[in-house]
Amino acid sequence: MARKNTKTDMSPASPELRFFNPDDLIILGVDTEDDETHPLVDLDKARHNEIDPMLVASIVEHGVRQAVTVTLYGDRHVVVDGRRRVLHARVANSELTNAGKPPLQVKAIVEVVDGEHSRADTIIANNFRRQHSPVAQAKQIERLLIDGYKAETIATMMGISAASVSTRRKILACTDKVQQALDLGQINLAAASELSALSGEEQDAKLEEFLKSGGKKKGSAERIKDAVHGTDAPKPPTRDKIKKLLETEAAVSLDPQIVNTLQWVIGVRKPSTIKGLSACLKELLAPKKKEEEELESVEE
Repeated sequence: MARKNTKTDMSPASPELRFFNPDDLIILGVDTEDDETHPLVDLDKARHNEIDPMLVASIVEHGVRQAVTVTLYGDRHVVVDGRRRVLHARVANSELTNAGKPPLQVKAIVEVVDGEHSRADTIIANNFRRQHSPVAQAKQIERLLIDGYKAETIATMMGISAASVSTRRKILACTDKVQQALDLGQINLAAASELSALSGEEQDAKLEEFLKSGGKKKGSAERIKDAVHGTDAPKPPTRDKIKKLLETEAAVSLDPQIVNTLQWVIGVRKPSTIKGLSACLKELLAPKKKEEEELESVEE
């Protein structure tokens, strides 16, 4: 008796290798009116859709060597990973046609996956290949949290620390002007995070004040902080300066509670040994704890 072939019934989720005319592949958000609520719309498409003449020339000469990944949505084959290669293959085909040469085809792996996994796969594939803008990353993070992913998982997907997940989410509280300044490199992520705590009008006003003063990306966090809080406040002393102060003869005349507090600042005394300090620290850390709880509630 012939042995039964157990591979004749292929699962619909099994990948399939096919060749496509790049014009027959759909890039959502480029070829369609789909917005960023769709899992396969590239949040950073303005940057990633730029045409590189060198890549076009390479494809004209050698074709697209690496297969793209597509998935079937209805009757459309939609690109999950490889938007840039497909876009450049289209331009390359235009040049080939104009030169009287046959157009090329793109090798594609066809997978059947649901929207949630498509979103995660797209983010993983593209974040490590090309760096997304901070605003695009913030939007990706928010969408993944809504999908139920944990902050630690998202950090691994995007190649950033778990703390950076929380920092990047703050960008979404920034105005369009602040987000644009961040993407243009006029301010850095820390500066945008500082501005996010202000109202919309205050954000734009402080940003304008900073940019008019000739602000640059380097040191922008500190300069934005000065713009937000003012520059009249004295600069805090360093640990070494405090240590040297406590070693002076005049230090014996200081109130013992002040000495204890300064010793805590430089790390030689526990806060529990200073009256009232533990309660102050508890109140100080309360907003951070609340933020962590809010993040967990979004994850759930």
